[in-house]
Amino acid sequence: MRIITIKLPAANAHLIHGQTGMILVDAGTRAAVPKLRAALAHLKVDPAQLAAVVLTHGHADHAGGARLLVGPNVPIIVGALDTPLLTAGHNPPLDPTNLTARMIRPFVDRPFDPYQPDIEVHDSIDLTAFGVDAVATVIGGHTPGSLAVVGLRPGESALVGDLIRGGHMGGALRPGLALRSYYSADTERDLALLRTLLKQHQPAALYVGHGGPLPITAAAALAAA
Repeated sequence: MRIITIKLPAANAHLIHGQTGMILVDAGTRAAVPKLRAALAHLKVDPAQLAAVVLTHGHADHAGGARLLVGPNVPIIVGALDTPLLTAGHNPPLDPTNLTARMIRPFVDRPFDPYQPDIEVHDSIDLTAFGVDAVATVIGGHTPGSLAVVGLRPGESALVGDLIRGGHMGGALRPGLALRSYYSADTERDLALLRTLLKQHQPAALYVGHGGPLPITAAAALAAA
């Protein structure tokens, strides 16, 4: 699979080209939809052509714009335990892990129009039916229903949302440096989940919601910290 990162003001979206289809992983905030549409148009992609949108989690900076972007005809996939975030249209209390996270919280903690996802994932879902040789699997951590999208072929990458992040200032500085998430109730738990993911799937690189992509050596060094 081929991954193209679209950097939006609050978080990354990732376009995945598979053998026979395309999916979008995350869709930014509601306010970022015009910029995301423009980026997709530059790539000659009509949102209506997407086979699915996979949300790594239900926070506003990743999920707020999804339904507005694709309307009712493209399925939106989310971890089942994050469905209440979408149907509420706002984030739960966010636990900042550093001063920067505390300062930017008002900008990522914006309400959005509530919506119902089309597919809820309780364990994992095979994405080959959507034209991409990958699986979306529930890893939890950052949110209870957080998903990772992992390529099925050896040497493929994984997309892990906000389990960890890349660099400082949203990835503007040192985007390939693996760091703990901006918001987490338990970063040690998140690192344990990261170690499990690296061991089970052995991805070639990690694509994250902020900054990145991360070389596997950087992710492994953080996991071992």
